[in-house]
Amino acid sequence: MRSIEPLPNTRTDSLPEGVDFSLGTTGMGCEINPIPMGCLSCPLDICKYDNPSDYRSVKRIEETVCILHRRDVLLHSIKSIAKDYGVSTRTIHRRLKEHAKQNTLLGP
Repeated sequence: MRSIEPLPNTRTDSLPEGVDFSLGTTGMGCEINPIPMGCLSCPLDICKYDNPSDYRSVKRIEETVCILHRRDVLLHSIKSIAKDYGVSTRTIHRRLKEHAKQNTLLGP
């Protein structure tokens, strides 16, 4: 039986079979799971890079919840919250207004 050798024009690392995943240099994930090979153990159903608009809306909701917590529970001023997020106080007021509007639309 003769041995099977790769075709001369085929790169040996072009297929997943030729990649050594044990080195940890293949990918460091992202801020969701920033560990070596983080994509393989990511908790998201759909990658943030595959559907960036969904990721941005989830991130925006999380930020709004943090803003509300800091304002209502920790009693931080709008000015200090805006400074920490690197935005204007107007932006913080706008986010809070959007949140209040969404909650009124949803009803009790």
